Amino acid sequence: WYSFRQWPDSYDCWWNFDTLPNVQETNPSYDAYINGKEGIVRKWLAAGASGWRLDVADELPDPFLDNLTAAAKAQRPDALVLGEVWEDASNKTAYGVRRRYLLGQQLDTVMNYPFRDAILGFLLGGDPRNFAETVESICENYPPQCLRLLMNHIGTHDTERALTILGGEPAGNRGREWQAAQHLSPEQWETGLKRLRLASLIQYLLPGVPCLYYGDEAGMEGYRDPFNRACYPWGREGQNLLTWYKGLGQLRAQEKGILGQGSYRTLFASGNLLAFERFVFTETTRESLTVVVNRSSRPQSVLKAALDMEDGQLLLALLDLLKIPVARRHPFPIISLRRGGQTLRRQQPADLLQRQRPLEALEQHQHFQMLGGVLLPGGLREKLLLGVVVHHRLGQRLLLRTGAQPLPKQGQYLIHIEVDVRQRPGRHRGGVDAGGEQLPHLILHQKASFVTNFFFLII
Repeated sequence: WYSFRQWPDSYDCWWNFDTLPNVQETNPSYDAYINGKEGIVRKWLAAGASGWRLDVADELPDPFLDNLTAAAKAQRPDALVLGEVWEDASNKTAYGVRRRYLLGQQLDTVMNYPFRDAILGFLLGGDPRNFAETVESICENYPPQCLRLLMNHIGTHDTERALTILGGEPAGNRGREWQAAQHLSPEQWETGLKRLRLASLIQYLLPGVPCLYYGDEAGMEGYRDPFNRACYPWGREGQNLLTWYKGLGQLRAQEKGILGQGSYRTLFASGNLLAFERFVFTETTRESLTVVVNRSSRPQSVLKAALDMEDGQLLLALLDLLKIPVARRHPFPIISLRRGGQTLRRQQPADLLQRQRPLEALEQHQHFQMLGGVLLPGGLREKLLLGVVVHHRLGQRLLLRTGAQPLPKQGQYLIHIEVDVRQRPGRHRGGVDAGGEQLPHLILHQKASFVTNFFFLII
């Protein structure tokens, strides 16, 4: 099972740690020891374990991963096999090999370090469009079954504590002596706590399953291993932070239909503001949760975000950080935030919505037939994401996110399509050939969320 360079003291080790000797995973007897009918994988699943988390999945060869997953599913069909992968697992190359983690027969899901980096990066001053790009890329690249099971975290045993990153001085290349001597000042602590609340709010509302590293909810700090592994402060927890995390857990339980199955969409990502929503469609309604975060210490108006939150119900907010009091129900766009976050819920009748449907549903709809198409600028990678249908007839005004606009001719319907074009912000002109008529008002506007809105007529 082992590779000795010189017996008995010199052997291959993981990153040269002699307490972690390498094994030859493809050795038949070792593979049987782990993945066989009487092997380790099946033994602990039979004893009641729910699944396996695979440390450093990049260093496990494909045949071994295939056999491990097969053994787990044979013993328990609903067993979870989760891998530690730090990058986008859908296109990961490790040791010169393109991995097939998410193509079936291997990992059910992975640890979600990209979301962690996006959350912390935004709160520490990064471009919010980078947050949007990262989250949308993962949502686009991962199978939905994997996406819903992602292990979403903002800190682990392999990283600095989230509170330390968000409030303290970056460790950089400093050694253990410096890290051991550091503690957050009162000012750093206060800043870190405010940012941690925002980080956890985003974490709990993104697609996937929030994973809490023990002690983060109690306000523990610490730089890299071993300083991030202190004992839990029983009886000395930060009660306000504990209450906040309990509220997040209650929100997850209350809205598990939306947060467990719902889609993701970036609404606004510019300056110090970030807004996104999670939403699902039922037979009669569109239900959504909208999250708005201001990372700045100054109030920021959300009017510029043009969020349509009429009749939104406030579910969770950092009320002590809001510039003005917030009622249970309120016209959301008038609120100004100061390093705060809000989560609002909306429920709307489906027939009054710009209801989102797949493109093929538009093609099959009894009232619609596509004539012509969207003219895209050259060099864009286009992918149709959502079709939005508005059921109105002549003389009625269409209530769109961009405003109200009457239909010019009887029998014509306005369709709103969102297209992900993956290009830097800018404006691009386009048009639609609708019955031989070029419509001059059609402008493709590349939003900060990297989602472009196209408006065109279908007769």
